[in-house]
Order: sequence, then C-alpha cells, then structure tokens
Amino acid sequence: MRSRRGAAALVAAALLVSAMLASATPTSYEPPALVANPAEHVDTLIGTGNGGQTVGEINNFPGASVPFGMVQYSPDTVDNYAGYAHANRQATGFSMTHASVGCAAFGDISMLPTTSPIGSEPWDTSEEIAHDHTEVGVPGYYTVRFPATGVTAELTATTRTGVGRFRYPHNRQPARFYVRSGGSLGGNSADNIQIGDDNTTITGSATSGGFCGKNNVYTVYFAMKFNKPFTSFGTWDGNSVFAGEHSAYSSYHGSSGGYVEFPAGSELEVRTALSYVDVDGARKNLDEAAESFDDVRAAASTQWNTMLSRIKVAGFDEDDIVTFYTALYHSLLNPNVFNDADGRYIGFDGDIHTVARGHTQYANFSDWDTYRGVAGLQGLVFSQQAGDMAQSLVNDAEQSGSYPRWALANTATAEMTGDSVVPLIVNLYAFGAKDFDVKTALHYMLNAATEGGVGRNGYVERPEIDTYLRRGYLPLPTTSCHGSFPAASISLEWSVDDFAISQFADALGDSATAGEFQDRAQYWQNLFNPTTHSMSPRNALGFFPAGPAVVPPGEGCFSQLGFDEGNAEQYVWYVPQDIAGLVTALGGRQALADRLDRFTQHLNVGPVEPYLWAGNEPGFGVPWLYNYVGQPWKTQQLVDRVRSTLFSPTPDGEPGNDDLGAMSAWYVWAALGLYPSTPGTSILTVNTPLFDRVEIALPADKSIRISAPGASGHHRMKYLSGLHIDGKSTDKTYLPESIIRAGGEVMFSLSSKPDKVWGTAESSAPPSFGAGSLAVTVNVSPAVVAVDAGTTTDVTVNVQRMIDGPGEYRITGRSYGEGISAAPVSGKFAADGSATSTVAIKVAQSERDGYYPLVLTTEAGKGDRTFMLLVAVGGSG
Repeated sequence: MRSRRGAAALVAAALLVSAMLASATPTSYEPPALVANPAEHVDTLIGTGNGGQTVGEINNFPGASVPFGMVQYSPDTVDNYAGYAHANRQATGFSMTHASVGCAAFGDISMLPTTSPIGSEPWDTSEEIAHDHTEVGVPGYYTVRFPATGVTAELTATTRTGVGRFRYPHNRQPARFYVRSGGSLGGNSADNIQIGDDNTTITGSATSGGFCGKNNVYTVYFAMKFNKPFTSFGTWDGNSVFAGEHSAYSSYHGSSGGYVEFPAGSELEVRTALSYVDVDGARKNLDEAAESFDDVRAAASTQWNTMLSRIKVAGFDEDDIVTFYTALYHSLLNPNVFNDADGRYIGFDGDIHTVARGHTQYANFSDWDTYRGVAGLQGLVFSQQAGDMAQSLVNDAEQSGSYPRWALANTATAEMTGDSVVPLIVNLYAFGAKDFDVKTALHYMLNAATEGGVGRNGYVERPEIDTYLRRGYLPLPTTSCHGSFPAASISLEWSVDDFAISQFADALGDSATAGEFQDRAQYWQNLFNPTTHSMSPRNALGFFPAGPAVVPPGEGCFSQLGFDEGNAEQYVWYVPQDIAGLVTALGGRQALADRLDRFTQHLNVGPVEPYLWAGNEPGFGVPWLYNYVGQPWKTQQLVDRVRSTLFSPTPDGEPGNDDLGAMSAWYVWAALGLYPSTPGTSILTVNTPLFDRVEIALPADKSIRISAPGASGHHRMKYLSGLHIDGKSTDKTYLPESIIRAGGEVMFSLSSKPDKVWGTAESSAPPSFGAGSLAVTVNVSPAVVAVDAGTTTDVTVNVQRMIDGPGEYRITGRSYGEGISAAPVSGKFAADGSATSTVAIKVAQSERDGYYPLVLTTEAGKGDRTFMLLVAVGGSG
C-alpha cells in the first residue's frame, strides 16, 4: 500500500477551514479544489483483502485493466478462488482475466516469470511475492517483485491485450517464463498451447466454466508475442514435461502449458491478447498494443482519468478521496468488452456474430449484485456504454430465447435468485441509457414474466412462473435447504422485477402492461405474516411456518430456509418499490423507525443474526429507510457509520465481496449524498455528502453540481438542515427525477447536530408505489385443526391492515364439509392496523372423519383476503 497521509499543506488547509467553519464568518470559507487527476487518487490494492470473518474475501484484483476491458492482467495467489488476496504471499503468477465474485471464476492464461529450475511439476509452481512498498497498483499499471528469484514484474493493459515487462537478475540463471493454458481458477475441461516456430510467439486456448457449480462453459483464446526470441522451450500436459516440444493439450481437468527461456538478466516485454472467438481474433487484437510498454501504460492512465473525471469531487480528507475514487474505479471494471477489435463475438447461440459498427458487445453481468447501484451509476455517468450494455443483453436474449441470469461470457449461469437482469436493464434506461432496442427489451421481459423465458440447454429465466402467477408467491417445496430453493427471496425479488417492468412499460407508453405489472409488484404482501410481522416463506397449502420469524439455518445451510443469503428480518425491509406500504404493514412510521433502530444496532453480521448485513446486497438500501418515516437525521447517522467504520483505503477496506463493483458503487453513491432507492426509477434519496463540492458530468454538456460546505475536514458537519434545488428550498428527502436528464444545482445546508425538523413531514418522503395493494393480510393458527364430531374448537386469526382507511373488519367462513361451520366475527383494527380474533369452528355430530378445507374470508373496507385451513375431523390431524 502507498501512504497518502501526512501532507503538511493538506493538514494545514483542513485545520484552517475547520476553524473558519467554527467561527461566525462563513463568508471567509474557501472550498477545496476539485480533484484534477483522479487516477492519481486510486490505489488498486484497496479491497484486495478480507472483509471480516463472516464475509470473507473481498476479491478485488490489483492488476492492470482499462475501463470495462476484456483483459484484467493481475496476480494470483495460491488457493484464492477469485485470484488474489493481499495477505497471501505465495503467488502462482499473473493471469489475464479476473472478477470480484463469490465463486471460482476466470484466472485464465496464467504466466509466471522465474529463474527457478523447471522441476517435474511446473504446473503447480508458486513463488513468494513482496507485499511491501514496492508493490504498487494504480489504474492501468501494477508492479511487484519476487524476492526469492529477484524478478520484477510490471503490468499494463489495453482493452483486449495485457502487456508485461519483466526484469530478471544477472545471476547466471536462465530467464524462464511459464505459460499455463490450463490454469484457470474454475478448472479446465480442455486447454492447449502452441509454441511458435518463430521463437517469439505462443498461442492456445482454455475452456473453463462451472461457475458456482452451474453448467456454464466458455472458451478463451490467446496470442502471446515476446519482444525478443527465446532460446529454448518445452511443454507439459499435467503429467509430464516435454523439453523441445512445441505443443500440448489436455482435457478434463486439464493443465497443459509450456515454458520458454531467455539469457540471464533479460528484460522482456510480453504482449498477450485475448479473444473469445478464435486464435486469429487474438492475433489481430495484439495490434492494440503495438506501442511500447510505457506508451501503453500512459494511454491506460489517460483512459482512466477521462472516465473517473466524469465525477469530480472536492474535499479536505485525502483518505476519503482515495476511497471514493478507488470505489468508482472498481465500479467501472465490469461488465467487460466481449467483441474483438473487428467486431466479432461469440453469441449465446454459439455462433459468431458481429456487433454494429460504433458499438460494443459486453459480457459478465452479475445482475443480482449490480442492479441496485452499479446500473444507475453507469447509466447516469456513462450513458453511451450503458446503452450498449443493455443492447448486449437484448442480443443475448435474441440469440438464446431469453435473458441470461448472471451472464458469464456467452452463457447464463442462473446464479442467484430473482430475474435481476430486468431491473438491471430498466435501471440503465432510467438513469440515461436510451440507445438500445427498448421494444425488444420489453418483449423478452414479458416473455419471462408470463411464460418463464425458456433459453438453451434447459435454462429457464423464471422457473415455476406458472405456480407463482397462480398463487401470488412461490411455495417452499421442502423443509430442508438441500435441494431446495429460496422461495421467499425469489418471490420478493420478482415483485421488484415486475415493478421495474411496470415502470419500463409506462415509459414506453404501454399503460395496460404497466398497470398489470404494478399490481404484480404488490405480491410481496402475500409473504407478509401478520402473526410475526415479518416476511415468511409459505408452503404449497399456503401455510406460514409456526414459531418465530427468524430461525437458525439447518445443518450445512448458509442462511435461513426460504431466503437467499439472509433471514426473515433482513428481508422484511426489501420492498423498495412500496416503502409506504411496508410502513403501514409494520404499524406506522414510529413503529418502523423503532424496529430499524433495533435492526441496525449491528452493521455487518452475516446471514444468521437478525441485524443489518451491510456487506450484502439486500441490505444496501436500509440506511435510507429513515427518510421515509420522518427521521432523516438517522439516515445521515447510519450512512456515516457504514462509510466510516466499514470502508477505508486499505486492503481490508470493504465490508463484503465487491461483486463486480456492487459494494464499491454503494460507497460512491453514499459519498455523493445520494442513493437510487427504488429500482426501475431514477429516484435519488439523500444523505450528507462526504465532499464539499461534486460535479457529475451528464450527456450534452449538462451536469449535476452539488455543494455541501463543511462536509469534509476534521470537524466536518454530518447532518442536513436544508436542501436547495436550483436555488429553491425543498424539504423533500429526494431529488426531482428531472435532474437526471437536465442537470442542476443541488445545495446541502449542513449542521453539526441532528436537525429534527427538516425532511420530517410525511410529504417529505420519497415516492412509494402502492397501487394494487391488498386490504389486509391474514394468518390462521393452527392451520390444521383437529376437531371431534359434535364439538367446537377455536382458531386464532391474525390480521394486518395493509392500506390506510378501513377501521373495521369482518371474518366469515365457508366449508367444503356440510357439517362444518365457522362463527362470523367482527372487530376493529388497533392503532397500528393489527387485529387478533378467535373464530369458533363447529363440527356437527353427523360429520364423518376426514380432512375438510375451510375458507375464512376477512373483509376490510372494499377489500378482502381468504385463508384456507384444514379441519381434521375425528382428531386425524
């Protein structure tokens, strides 16, 4: 790590400004200057360590790449599934592809410069690298040394090519260079290497996949060119080494590779280009890096400065600036260019296609992770690229029959839950990406949402969609997580996905579809259990589980049954499309705020405890929920707690797996004082920024200009006391959506103490979208009741009002057995909208033993809700 602390002038300036802000002469305040060269404030070693015992590796890579590049030329350390961990000093070398993901992936075409003897198993060789001041990672450049061999490595990159410069010591040992075509982190099902007769080139390919145990496969090809001829060479196939052989091939857990040798003390420049089409494509892509190493490095730095400068910040705290720009950097590494320089790319149908001139085909969309924050950030600031990203997914759908969930290379992995590719595309659109085939995009969204979206090789975009549409939720099929699926999480995600479809359809003028899917956006209410006031999975009979809402995971399970990477308490907050409806369901503004207070006592607990897991995506929006319930100062406090305690400019400075920039994008938004709170819209809710000034460049020379005097520095002010939009005061805790298109001036007034007046009115809350809501939700216990003929027993009916208005309710029964009846009950809702009634179930003496369905209907206002229980006559229950 490079230290950026201790600049005397900077400290002096911060102290001076702090003194000015503490005085009664604000006119003397001089704001800090906007950062001129943001790439100088990025340290790519940040986030390459561990996020804590619960969350494990952060998985960012420190090596060289350009924005959205096909190549991520970076070191790999031993036994790290995503490539590199800063605490691990043993390295296998450098590979060409990386991703900050939670399963083994990429790490293709590994290479190791060494002077060590070849030995009998060079495919398993590793060497120590130095994690000290000589290890440097900046945008487009990385360098490290190998202490045992004295080799120094430098890496830089273009979009499709990695360029390495390797200096070997004058120690009389040959300068050796290993190339592992079979060294992919996810393993290889096939790989090969061909050492050229010209003694300067190597080509080959690697076939890998199996992401998170899924059935995906991709093949990447490479062409490598040395700046001087090698003097000797050989290959291996994972079993034996063959000196002087030009080629090797392996299949099924392959590990082919080869080595070349140069004179002792050599300085090598090695260019390696990739293609997912063929070796010829890789050879042509080599032309991208025809210049010298230093020229390529300079060009990469310029690219990064241009991209990062789309958001300029000004603050007095260098650590905040470094953390911010490194987070922005990580937000711009994925998705990745997938087409060759000539426009060719391999499609989801396995055929070769050519992208339209002037456009780019992108791959690698971890949509469940990135739709919440990354998509809006990229759509807002990089609308041209974002349009191509959306079109790339449309192209994938046209080639395969449906959108790919968690697309890796040219296959759908179907990893994670929901249909998150939908809000990903809609968020790109909402924040500025307009140049793609929107009608076709909507077509495939509707196909999956109504028919399932059948793709290739058994892939289905929305499995069990018929069941979902019939019931309004996905039932939990088993009582064990093994072989099951997180039905409650999927149902909640699909509600969000359908809301995004509604918004997209409305923007395209399809009001009928918009209305239909707005109603479906309220299906989250089918999981709301009024007995526990939490989200609960339901079985095929419609029964909620008995007992508390949060229960420990089963043996060998990661999280609570029915939920994906979380528990019932963590998922109760995930209704971003209708927070006002959630407020009603949870008993009102104060009740929700009190529950949030308890939930956020701990910030990063993992999937088991009933507290916030800030390092995981479902909890990303939680800090801003206080903006909806009249306590915005608590949003400001909580965002600052997460920013200041879980993020830092260090290798361990993120609270969780970065997930292709998802965690980093959270920090970018939080540091700007904004958050895209409602997927499918461009609504930005607010918090206290970290910087005194921000300029966000928009298309057509427009910009969003943010000022927050006193936001940075040692004595920075942490609370909002006012907000002005284009000079007009507002008490809204969100920005007008028009600012995304037209730009404007946003001025925060800050205070050192919580302001418990500004933004507290009900009308100050960000919009919620509650059309189509249920009147009430109902649970009955026991759901299976045993009754002897000729007797009566009671069941308890818990009711929760889900909309404002009705003060009374009525419960009636209808049985499928002639001798079974339920006494009608009427009652009034409590102040928090809850109610509990006892309903008497009577069984006639003449009724035969057996199971009989009994439907209880609860009416409130103009709405009603049914619940079917089973009456077991004769005690057979």
